[in-house]
Amino acid sequence: METSHTRDALPTVSRLCDGEIIELVYDRSNRTTALAIAAGDGWKVVERHVTAAGETLIPYAPTNNLITHSCVLLPSKPAPSRGKVRLLADIEAYLHRYVDFSPLFEKIAAHYVLLSWVHDAFQEIPMLRVRGAFGAGKTRALIALGSIA
Repeated sequence: METSHTRDALPTVSRLCDGEIIELVYDRSNRTTALAIAAGDGWKVVERHVTAAGETLIPYAPTNNLITHSCVLLPSKPAPSRGKVRLLADIEAYLHRYVDFSPLFEKIAAHYVLLSWVHDAFQEIPMLRVRGAFGAGKTRALIALGSIA
């Protein structure tokens, strides 16, 4: 029987609250989801989290169609950062492999990907627009950017 605590729980993919970053993680081998919470210098993985405002956050179910069909790819656990410079270089290399952007736009697109991961920290964000003639690779650019943004 479902309790009111379970009914009031809010399935969460990502949240920034109380100075903590909360992200959904998925363990493919065990087919389980959880919430990874980063605060200060460390992180922990939990099955539910109650915010200072009293909201109960839970992960989306591992049986969610977007997760089971790999439409959304999630990390299995948090990993140490190798730094922003290295991350931007990795994103640029990935985009360079699949899309023929100018060097300047490649850098802009890489920064836009990073922005997409922290969008909830801003009131407004810009839109990235890709223009070109028929067959120029707009759809391919959308797929490459969308797969990591």
